[in-house]
Amino acid sequence: MSNAYFLIPGGLLPPKAASEALDAEARQSLEELLGDCRASAPQQLAQGLLLPFARCTHHLWFWAAVTRARTTPAHAGYEWLAENGPALAGEVWSVTPCRLQDGRTAGLGGSPLTPQEVEQCSPALRAVLEKSGFVLQLWDAEWYATRKQDWEVVARPWRCQEGFAADDEEALAGDRGAALALMKACGEALAGTQVSQLRREAGLPAPDFAWISGGGRAVRFYPPTKVRAVLSDEPVLLSWAREAGILKEYTATASALAWPADAPPGDVIAVVSDLWEPWLQSDWQAWRRALPKALDKVRTLRSLARLRGSETAVFVACGRGCAVTLAPERKTLHSRLLGRFSTRRGPGLTWIADPGLSPDGAAP
Repeated sequence: MSNAYFLIPGGLLPPKAASEALDAEARQSLEELLGDCRASAPQQLAQGLLLPFARCTHHLWFWAAVTRARTTPAHAGYEWLAENGPALAGEVWSVTPCRLQDGRTAGLGGSPLTPQEVEQCSPALRAVLEKSGFVLQLWDAEWYATRKQDWEVVARPWRCQEGFAADDEEALAGDRGAALALMKACGEALAGTQVSQLRREAGLPAPDFAWISGGGRAVRFYPPTKVRAVLSDEPVLLSWAREAGILKEYTATASALAWPADAPPGDVIAVVSDLWEPWLQSDWQAWRRALPKALDKVRTLRSLARLRGSETAVFVACGRGCAVTLAPERKTLHSRLLGRFSTRRGPGLTWIADPGLSPDGAAP
């Protein structure tokens, strides 16, 4: 018997937010979906060097379950591959131009650097990176940096970092001082370019900081994964899956609402990310609005998974650094006998309270 795993980032909420976001209709929908599943105790995944990934706990779960690698998750090299970049030797990092506002990192909003501006800023950025042993790489107007020797730094992925202080306690692990110094130096180089000067004069956001993250080596994982198909709207997860041995035709976006045709029998994974963005923003009203779509997506994919032979649905709800698994209780002779004389009850909703979040719903 194979399983269909539904990985749900943003699936755990602060207790106060849960009481506000989960009205009677939402509670009924969740309870009907979960049926007689049982909730596990919260599993803490983000610890030590993995703390920078606490806001993308589903990446930790996926990295461990699919790639089975013993390193910290590597994003940049696999994002490069997902964009059809050529294979790169050494360690690969993403370099994201951004700003510091009251000590917090902020993106460039709706006015990102144009391809021409990226080209014009590259010489200044290249000179700074080379002093720290990096080689600047440019692909599709995006900056990457490679190096022969591993950089002893782990950094929070940019999508999870925006809006947080650069020196946030959980944003960096390893050699924090070296990381912040290089990011600051890169920002100063960008701020001093003619591009930034012209942007400031035009009232456009100008970069004065650079977030360097996603470091790791893009390798093929061995042994190959036993997972047979993966659905996700995040290109980096699909890239990890392919490098773990899943054929490209057996990976697809979750929004397509269909499992890849002809995928071999076995376990499959769908990453349903509809709740993640409002969770990142601590926008619990938006989370509630996104819930029906997320549940409809899970229902559809679960029904289709049954048709392909994945009889058991397992749900993995992720919060800040931890995850809760909800799965049907294994049937024994004793439980079957008891079930004849008792009413089936689901897991309730106490599991949805995220132990990694403050009760008042502060930013995860």
